[in-house]
Amino acid sequence: FRAAAVEQLAEWAIRANVSIEKPLLEERGGDPVPVVSRSLRRARDEKFDVVIIDTSGRLSNNFELTQQLIDMKAAIQKEIPSAPHETLLVVDGSLGRNAVEQAAVWMKYVGISGLAITKMDGTARGGFVVSVVRDLGVPIKFIGVGEKIQDLRDFQPEVFVDALLGNNAEKSAELKLKASKMMKFTSAISETPGSGVPSRSNSVSDRLKASFGNNGGGEIA
Repeated sequence: FRAAAVEQLAEWAIRANVSIEKPLLEERGGDPVPVVSRSLRRARDEKFDVVIIDTSGRLSNNFELTQQLIDMKAAIQKEIPSAPHETLLVVDGSLGRNAVEQAAVWMKYVGISGLAITKMDGTARGGFVVSVVRDLGVPIKFIGVGEKIQDLRDFQPEVFVDALLGNNAEKSAELKLKASKMMKFTSAISETPGSGVPSRSNSVSDRLKASFGNNGGGEIA
């Protein structure tokens, strides 16, 4: 469906040194099911490990294109009942809240197992991913930070959040040190003498520990 999609994918197949099954000339712009079925049969006959089906830039408010996705999923399951094993929604990092609405539509009609966010090398920070994960429970699997093969990377939550907030490793270490000093101070005055009842400062300390504790669950030195 996307303009020049076949040509683009053919070029990427060459770069990645992988095989590609292209639609026949008479199939272009029409029903995508034949090329989907043919690709899966070829993969099974030639014992491929992985098949990636690119659905080529569809809009969530286009009923006809959405119906094609539903038909493609049915065709996949006809050839391989346990498939698809992964359904990734690729979204532009600059879309913002619109990406959440798109994800909700695709989740309803075809199901989504994860997101891949592109164009994260520009000014887009992709803060909408927080809403997607929270509202839909869809994990982020990959991010794209450029136009080379190696620029598609596994999603690392810690690195992403630091970039989202404008933090860096040095600033994060500084904040952690300040939190540690605050916790030591509040712990020193955490109990009222003779009462054995934790004061309000102890509650603050507990909250700080919960917020800044290390991944292992131990104390911050």
